[in-house]
Amino acid sequence: MDIKRKGYLIRPINLGANIVVHSATKWIGGHGTTIGGVVINSGKFNWAHSGKFPLFTSPSEGYHGLIFHDTFGAVTFAISIELQLQYYWQCCYQPGL
Repeated sequence: MDIKRKGYLIRPINLGANIVVHSATKWIGGHGTTIGGVVINSGKFNWAHSGKFPLFTSPSEGYHGLIFHDTFGAVTFAISIELQLQYYWQCCYQPGL
């Protein structure tokens, strides 16, 4: 679910969304000087059950055969976004700098 305005009022996870994307540019910054976003994972989706997400359910070469779903369970999406973006884009986020 993509929330562009007033996501705190809608509460999309309570409405059944598994992943919510908030636009920091639209409503968190409020004045258009912020570029960014927030990805929120409800932790309720079973990535292995559907069989459609091999990125989470098959061994990852970059992490010596780590299977994200088996290792991290409910927080698979959040951990894999953080680790795999750093691996593929060769970046490291430094909050507060």
